[in-house]
Amino acid sequence: MDPSSVFESNIQTCEFWEAILHTATMWDSDQLRQHAIQEIDELKPNALRYIHLSKTYNVLKWMEPAFVQLCKKPEPISEEEAASISLPLLLEICQVRERRAAISGHSTCSQCLQPRWMSSSGRSTSTCSKCGCYMTAEGVVEQGAKKLRVDN
Repeated sequence: MDPSSVFESNIQTCEFWEAILHTATMWDSDQLRQHAIQEIDELKPNALRYIHLSKTYNVLKWMEPAFVQLCKKPEPISEEEAASISLPLLLEICQVRERRAAISGHSTCSQCLQPRWMSSSGRSTSTCSKCGCYMTAEGVVEQGAKKLRVDN
């Protein structure tokens, strides 16, 4: 039986195809499973969904691209994202993100939590392009007249 003939409707939700993937995996229906994987690929779910589906249904081709996408995204990992990933995987993603930031000279501002450019002007400071604060090598954050000590 051709799996595409079973699903000639225009159902285009990831939830629907995840249910099909679940059923196909449970009943060892390789043809239907491959069809569900193809349909999910066309819907392009976010990286977290790919990681969840990859781990749950053993679709290995989804894990690495999703991992890379999370490592490269400019925004910090959100609480929702962190809660949906295992702690070892979250730590690995954070380590890769930190290494990328150190190599590229980009970091996250400790005050506004936005991506910022780390200055390499010879001074040992980093200036946030979003909120205007800067951090000295000694870990002192200055914003206007306000100075804060930040533990490194």
